[in-house]
Amino acid sequence: MAAEEPTVYPPQGVQGFLGLDDTSAPTQVQDGRAQDLQNVLLSVSRDLRQRYGVNTVIDSTTDGLAIGDILDIQDEAFCAVTGVYYTKLSSGTEVTIATCGSRLDELNGVASWDYVNPGSAPFTAGQNNQFVFTVALDNIILTNDVNAPSQYDGTTLSGVSFSGLTSANTPSAAKTVAFFKNYLIFGNTVEGGTERPTRLRFSNVGTINTWTNADSIDIGALGGQEINCMAELYDTLIVGLTDSLYKVSFVGGNDTFQISKITDDIGCIAKNSIQSITLTNAQSGLVFLDKDKKIYFYNGVVAQDISQFITTTMGALSGSRLQYAVSADTNTDYWLCLTNSTATANNLCLDLQYEIGEWTKHTNIPANAMAHVIDNNSNDQVYWGSYKSLIYKLEDTAQRDDVDTATGTVDAVSGFTTASASGLTVLYDDGRNFITGQFVGAPIDLIGGTGAGQTNTIIDNTVTGLVVTDTFTTTPDATTTYEVGAIDSFYTTKWYDFGDPARLKHFGEVYFWGEADTSSTHSLSYATDYSTDVETLSLALSSSTTDSIWGSAVWGVALWGDVDNIFRQGKMTTQGRYLRLKWAEDDPEQTFRFYGWNAVMWMGDVN
Repeated sequence: MAAEEPTVYPPQGVQGFLGLDDTSAPTQVQDGRAQDLQNVLLSVSRDLRQRYGVNTVIDSTTDGLAIGDILDIQDEAFCAVTGVYYTKLSSGTEVTIATCGSRLDELNGVASWDYVNPGSAPFTAGQNNQFVFTVALDNIILTNDVNAPSQYDGTTLSGVSFSGLTSANTPSAAKTVAFFKNYLIFGNTVEGGTERPTRLRFSNVGTINTWTNADSIDIGALGGQEINCMAELYDTLIVGLTDSLYKVSFVGGNDTFQISKITDDIGCIAKNSIQSITLTNAQSGLVFLDKDKKIYFYNGVVAQDISQFITTTMGALSGSRLQYAVSADTNTDYWLCLTNSTATANNLCLDLQYEIGEWTKHTNIPANAMAHVIDNNSNDQVYWGSYKSLIYKLEDTAQRDDVDTATGTVDAVSGFTTASASGLTVLYDDGRNFITGQFVGAPIDLIGGTGAGQTNTIIDNTVTGLVVTDTFTTTPDATTTYEVGAIDSFYTTKWYDFGDPARLKHFGEVYFWGEADTSSTHSLSYATDYSTDVETLSLALSSSTTDSIWGSAVWGVALWGDVDNIFRQGKMTTQGRYLRLKWAEDDPEQTFRFYGWNAVMWMGDVN
């Protein structure tokens, strides 16, 4: 028999939203953490929102983009973007560059990516030939572990001059680079045709083009490791080898640098995974990816595993592709994009909201390069480059979908050839009137009919045709339905026992607070006792008075809060000892932001 008085959880306040915990036993997960989640953002307010949509950096609808030229950034058919970098030179000039295939392009305001012609192709194309960048004496230094290091002064791209070195000591490739204490330092070099995986090769002080044969240091030579990443922390340079960390300190004199080991068994596996972040307590540190599928934070004293709550997710990553992970710091979040399962390219992004120390994860962001930039509106932004010649903004607050959205049914499929790409596939949806180029870079999902379940990327579009980058394994036909740009997001709570796991509960209602959205209807599912969903409720997020009824009574003017916020009730008709809730949204043009929730139940007997 259920008790007459209801029990409300939490008894005081509302339950906020925390990050993913796929490691702890179900009975040990902290209240507020999620059993699973995807494409959602967290904040210090413990609220939950669907991630913002991504958008291409160049507005393709006004860029004069046509099917014949695909994208300004490349003349090579769908080259992988291997590097993105931003800096401000001493003159005040802001420079944003990207490497794609064998070329380097510079962003010209909001107009185009302009090719920087070095006179010959300086780079070897290939998605795994990712670049590392630094700025030294008003030059961007870039190296990719394949080609000779290069420098770009905002006008001219050229090779780094190693004047003073004999051929046996001249680097023809380097894996990573840093500018430390007025010295340009390359790590993990190839010199005179010989691999020097543990070598630091440094310039003369105050120059980037004058070198001395004797100016090199080998860290742990012949130890079976290699230098994979370098970054400054406070007054030292931290060098990450495969399975160890070293500290490089400037001492001057004949020795120049002093090397000391920090730790064994913890190292850096991905040259582009390392980022310097500053926590809310003003503590700075380095975040990086280890070969054992762990993510560490090093504060100058100890290296701490900060991925202990996402070990299931980490364990499913491709070990052979850990080295190609890329990252960026948004000033509140550390993003790390890597390869999940058996994929051959980065297809999963892990997001640490380090103000609260919580993880989320994101899909449909195939980033092969990332960089923190200041955009043309002087806003902090992260740009990322795809495997299909496209550069995106990571978070466009004006975007509800990825690039743009459409749904429809395929009427016909045909091939298409351009000056720079052949064998393209066009999906035609007759009777449509798309804006030419509006979907460039958007993901497309086949959601029904022949070929359902496949995804692709739109590289251009006409008024009725959608041109995709890759051939479909199963060719769509007139039965195929599609969806463009939709963000599949969800948040699944832990299994709650509400402090009394042995006692039966009669679950009655769930209340949640959120931001009003006139265009969105949200799915709220609930399940009991480790079973599948009992029911899925469809709840409008409009602030209309007709939607804002609490039980059977109207409170005030049928609104809790004001026209910008909503209070919703979902009726549950089930009982059990454990309860799990799931908020989900996968429809185009729909989004959500929630502040917290309460559950109401009637406690039954123990039996």
